[in-house]
Amino acid sequence: MHPDTEYICSQAFYGFRGEIKFNEKLKGIGEEAFRNAYEMCSGATLIIPDGCVRIGKNAFKHNYT
Repeated sequence: MHPDTEYICSQAFYGFRGEIKFNEKLKGIGEEAFRNAYEMCSGATLIIPDGCVRIGKNAFKHNYT
């Protein structure tokens, strides 16, 4: 993820396979942004920065390995 990213739009990483590290500037995550992102949350701790004030509906739905 680019270090200046402030908002992840809806379905931006739909079906994504891999890891993502959220940066400190992140303020919002759109609806279904990481839906079906199979390997992103596999056994890892997901840390969302304090400045993130909005997480859309189903943003992390169906995350599994």
